[in-house]
Amino acid sequence: MNSGFDEREAPLKQKIGYDKLLMAANAKRGVVVNWPDPRSFLPQAEQDWALVSDKAQFTDAAGLVERQIRFEKGEARLAVQLFVSSLGTEPVLRRLLDTMLATSARDPFKLGPADIGQLCLVLPAASPSVLVINHNVFLRLRVDDYNLDIVAIARAMTKFMNDHLAPVVADHVPNFGKPIIKPSHPLINEPFRIDIALPQAIDPEQLLWALSYAVDYDVVDQRAVGARHLILTVNRPGIADIPLWLADRSTLLSSESRIRVDVQPENKK
Repeated sequence: MNSGFDEREAPLKQKIGYDKLLMAANAKRGVVVNWPDPRSFLPQAEQDWALVSDKAQFTDAAGLVERQIRFEKGEARLAVQLFVSSLGTEPVLRRLLDTMLATSARDPFKLGPADIGQLCLVLPAASPSVLVINHNVFLRLRVDDYNLDIVAIARAMTKFMNDHLAPVVADHVPNFGKPIIKPSHPLINEPFRIDIALPQAIDPEQLLWALSYAVDYDVVDQRAVGARHLILTVNRPGIADIPLWLADRSTLLSSESRIRVDVQPENKK
């Protein structure tokens, strides 16, 4: 995510109507769906693209999960990126703005069709891209070395999203159960284990979890990680907040939980 000052930010915000989009957005409402294979949105004659990679991962922003899917056909390449926010429109809109700022050209993107999402931008280059904001989703499409109408694909995917809107996204995010901490009151710098409880209604293979970017690594040290546990140490006494992210790879919805660990001073002999 872009964190430094960029003189292009203010005019780009004005161009895309950044503040107006935020004001008009319903922070609770959004897309809730098990995302299908993106090739299903291509014309039937174009659904023979070969899958190269498909990866879901946390971003550096709370509540924002990314899925990157790449396809190939001969020398041609097709990339699909989905960013899904469980915290409203602002995280995806910020990610779109950072994407625009990451380009070397000053303002290469043109406004796209008004019927595609709340915002559609097109990069009419040799390798064209389409960027779409639709409620809590940021969709990015790019094709290289192939004549493919990615604007039409973006329109089809946006229609699909609009058919799967939920009034309250928070009702559909995955959540941890109650963790088990052993020992329950660890000493400073004593390794302790957190056994996490995953939601039983979701296939464990579809779940993604990790320490969040908000963890204070000056205080917390991750010693080991397993399929359903962490081993940590904390170097100061008191209540330590251990922030964890949990995401569903199918929906890309996520949540954050904070596990409170009561860390004791060292024993004095």
